[in-house]
Amino acid sequence: MTPRKLFRNGRILTEADARYDTPVQFVDSMLVQDGKITALGSHQDIADGIEELEVHDLQQRVVLPSFIDGHMHLLLLGQSLRKVDLTKCNNLEDIRLTIKAFATANPHVDTIMCRGWMHFMTPDGVTAALIDDIDPRPIFIDSSTLHSCWCNSAALKVLDIEDMPDPAGGKIHRYADGKPSGLLDEGAMMSIIWPFQTKSSPKEERIEAIRAAIQKYNAAGYTGLVEMAMDEEGWDALVTLFGESDHAIRIAAYWLIRPTTDHEENLRQVRRAGKLSRKFNSSTSSNLRLVGVKLICDGIIDACTAYLSQPYSPLPACFPPPIWERGYLEPVVKEADGLGLQIALHAIGDAAIKMAIDSLERHHLRGMFHLVSHLATDLVVSHL
Repeated sequence: MTPRKLFRNGRILTEADARYDTPVQFVDSMLVQDGKITALGSHQDIADGIEELEVHDLQQRVVLPSFIDGHMHLLLLGQSLRKVDLTKCNNLEDIRLTIKAFATANPHVDTIMCRGWMHFMTPDGVTAALIDDIDPRPIFIDSSTLHSCWCNSAALKVLDIEDMPDPAGGKIHRYADGKPSGLLDEGAMMSIIWPFQTKSSPKEERIEAIRAAIQKYNAAGYTGLVEMAMDEEGWDALVTLFGESDHAIRIAAYWLIRPTTDHEENLRQVRRAGKLSRKFNSSTSSNLRLVGVKLICDGIIDACTAYLSQPYSPLPACFPPPIWERGYLEPVVKEADGLGLQIALHAIGDAAIKMAIDSLERHHLRGMFHLVSHLATDLVVSHL
């Protein structure tokens, strides 16, 4: 048993009412054993009679409960800290000027990576031609939702997707002549953009990106994260980082199941998650756990890719299918549930939500608590 730790001479919050005019309550000391708070109170009361004690002077610092982010993407966040920030842009001209300024100031960067583009900034749509003249280097622009990526022609060439068919659940937008126009979304993000961005970054860079993201979270008062789209490269970097030293963060991860039209490949991904979960769980690895699988059933409303029961408009192109078709989704749900994995289903459109809930109702056998992220309609909520 490790020695108990006494944190004294602090202002430790013990109780607070939701009303702003209600006084909060503090104590000056906290006793910790084996990573758990065992007592709160005055120094004299909680330390009395304890012989072996490791004492830390808080020097009147304030101690508050920490935050847990229940839905985030750790490696993508870490990588985004190095990307050109477009969140303050309002239109195409702002985007062009921001990227141009970065390109001029950073002539030795091989690839220009951007983040924070939102569809309202470019209401007439996007193409590679709109940004080709900014710089000859590849330019990748992630949408703020991470469901779309806007590329210039140099980036499209690097991706080598001209003759590639649309991946399952996704789209490579094209000109009338069939050549990629510069926009990839949904399943194309999972199958093309995310793997490319991850694999083009050496492992040490991935580790440093994750370390930077953890530091950002710690600085904001977070000690727990739920990573909602883990993959092989990200997991490898994360396991290595946690093996090198302790970190003031606990991570529960969901394994991203990328949609394919191959049932066996889909199930292989689930079984891989099951294998990792047996090795990294609350009993064996409390600070880094693989707890379940993540399936992105549809897109998002602002890109008109959420799966709805009615079209966005009478135009055929405005009635997109789901990313996971029901016939491929249900075997994955059944397999994951059978392996004791928690299932997280991204579903925004009403048709996607219904499909997700139907799949859980049909194949949920073990009494576990699965979840649907972004549940957004009164009709479906009443069904629950």
